[in-house]
Amino acid sequence: MKPLYLILPLLIIGCSAKAQVAHQDVNAPQDYLLHKLTAHDLVLFGTRHKTPSIHSLLTNLIPHLKGAGVTHICLEIEADQEGNFKISSLIDCPSYREMVKVAVEESGIKVVPVDLPQSMYKASVNRNEYMAQQIALVFKEHEGAKVFAIMGNLHVLKTLNWQDHVPNPCGSVFSYFGELVPGKKTFSVVSCVDDPGRCDFARLSGPVAVDVDDGHSGWKIGFTSLIAIKPTRVSDLTDGVIVF
Repeated sequence: MKPLYLILPLLIIGCSAKAQVAHQDVNAPQDYLLHKLTAHDLVLFGTRHKTPSIHSLLTNLIPHLKGAGVTHICLEIEADQEGNFKISSLIDCPSYREMVKVAVEESGIKVVPVDLPQSMYKASVNRNEYMAQQIALVFKEHEGAKVFAIMGNLHVLKTLNWQDHVPNPCGSVFSYFGELVPGKKTFSVVSCVDDPGRCDFARLSGPVAVDVDDGHSGWKIGFTSLIAIKPTRVSDLTDGVIVF
């Protein structure tokens, strides 16, 4: 039997972790996103590609966007297209196609492809900068626009504090957009999917949505380990997390 002085710290740590989870102000993801869209000019929603649970949420959400005042849906699809969109094999899957179909045919909202065309890959502009430019163009051409942008998690991070060895570091869509169209209320939310080993938010029982603040100091978002950025407070990376 372990001595009491060894057991008590473990109990205290365990209770503290449970209390931290219990005090999260969690929300239903669809209601959460509609609320954020009502309160902001631009919501950047990050997905994990080819994940049906995320696409299902979005497919169910899209018919309600017009009621929240959304005027445009921006997608991570090459921008030099109209009508029948060609979708990259990196993100293409049946559930994504169904989401796009609902957005185009049933939402009553303009769908705008904003990704960098392959023909421009050797241009001086990077993908994040280009997508920010295309979103900014929507606001410049349509007074009073409200935009819901759907793209991969790594594209919607608020800041990218790259490690020193990274060549040609790029900024974030969030930061580029803020420079192009200052004064707009912008909100970033990422998705956390089945990643209990790397994502601290996975301790929340999903599907739930939560605002990120200084109370999450020290928490990790797993997918950020895929890119060479310096350690960054989670509240500097995103405003919200949806756990699936």
